[in-house]
Amino acid sequence: MAKQCGLLLGTAIDGLHEVTMYGVIDRQRHYVDLPSNEMCRAGRSPMHARLVHANISDLAEAKRGLDEEVIPMIKGPPGFVGAYFVAVDDTHGISIEVFETEEQARVFSPPVGAEAPGVTVDAIQFGAVIGSA
Repeated sequence: MAKQCGLLLGTAIDGLHEVTMYGVIDRQRHYVDLPSNEMCRAGRSPMHARLVHANISDLAEAKRGLDEEVIPMIKGPPGFVGAYFVAVDDTHGISIEVFETEEQARVFSPPVGAEAPGVTVDAIQFGAVIGSA
């Protein structure tokens, strides 16, 4: 069995063969499918997410800073795939930022304690993306 090194996107059965497909979604949200063995030969590994937990001191200021500073900045680094920013409540937030590789997710990571308008970074986690919908 081929090493599974990509994001599982689906399995198709045509009556004779079962083909498990692995692939990526690029910046323009285009699907690029590759069989798992092609991904491994190409040296591709799973996309990685950076989860940033933040304490929010001023939700309106955090939203302004997100729109004017954070989002334009995060879209620039190589390997950026996409991000979601969630206000869990008025004082806590989390971002899920996806990059093509773990190295890219880590290299531009803010340090714990870093401050942005209306927020302070409380914790950072990294992990392989193992599914999406």
